[in-house]
Amino acid sequence: MWLYVIIGLLTVALLYWIFSKRILAQRVYKIQNFSYKSFDNIEEPVNFSITTYNTLADMYTQFHSYAKPKYRDFSYRLSLFKSIFNELNSDFFALQEVDKYPEFKSYFSSIGYRSVFIERGSAKFRDGLVLAWKANKYLQIESKRIDYNNHWKCQTNRSYKRDGIGFIAVFKEKLSKRHLAIACTHFYWDPEFEYVQYAQAGILIDELIKLKHQYDCPAVVCGDCNSTPSSNVVNLFYGKLWKATGNQEIDQELESLGIKPQIQFRSAYERYEGKEHPKFTNFTDNFKGCIDFVFHTYEIKPKRILMLPSEEEIAREIAIPNREFPSDHLPLKVEFSFIE
Repeated sequence: MWLYVIIGLLTVALLYWIFSKRILAQRVYKIQNFSYKSFDNIEEPVNFSITTYNTLADMYTQFHSYAKPKYRDFSYRLSLFKSIFNELNSDFFALQEVDKYPEFKSYFSSIGYRSVFIERGSAKFRDGLVLAWKANKYLQIESKRIDYNNHWKCQTNRSYKRDGIGFIAVFKEKLSKRHLAIACTHFYWDPEFEYVQYAQAGILIDELIKLKHQYDCPAVVCGDCNSTPSSNVVNLFYGKLWKATGNQEIDQELESLGIKPQIQFRSAYERYEGKEHPKFTNFTDNFKGCIDFVFHTYEIKPKRILMLPSEEEIAREIAIPNREFPSDHLPLKVEFSFIE
């Protein structure tokens, strides 16, 4: 008799757990209420969509002590990530700070995506980049891993050696046969070393231009640039020369790099608020700012972008991650049209 009682209680507990997970996903997306901003009454169809998202590596959640432990738990956060990805349904996902790739790979495979993982070449940092794409629509035809530690400056100045990586892949759309180059990156975090971020951006752009010219195709750069819209790093993507920062050490290093703009990108979120970027894409207890970007070349244009939650929504529990948001960053999604 007691055996039946125990089995019954376990069954009820299991059903409650499954039901609560389903309710959680529904509740999260009712609260977040995804919406989009359209540009210029563009009549062209959406040709492809891409989402960039720093997912906050599990190993780094310990530094977000303001978040309750259960909201830092990876299994909890993974359930939210899955709901977000399902809702966004992008053709491409470019993720940064992934240190639980098997779990992400399994999920992406289950919904028809292929994915690659590019781990940082460091014994200390085991996170990396993930690029995922819809396997029924796109074929990856070439790729290149970029180790920023290979920059020539690393041989003479160890401050450049920060174990950063980038990744570029060229895809062919199976139906139209069009090519598209996509770069995913995560630049060094410390603003006191802007010249390191600048060097990393220069390397990435150089390698991306080579593949863009080889395949005569548009290019998109996604990632956490750890740089604000007014920074020299972002200005490099805009094709502008660096400006003096007032910090002698930084300015001397920027000049010594000898990097000259080679191509002009646009930022898909540059008109988020009038002619401004969002106020933040990263929101913690001690920092908030726009440091995530989707840059693109002029052969394509954004038709719609994902709107971001308000500061009031974000700060309900001090900062993110929290009950509703699984990372300290927010996802940026762009729907692009080709310019014929």
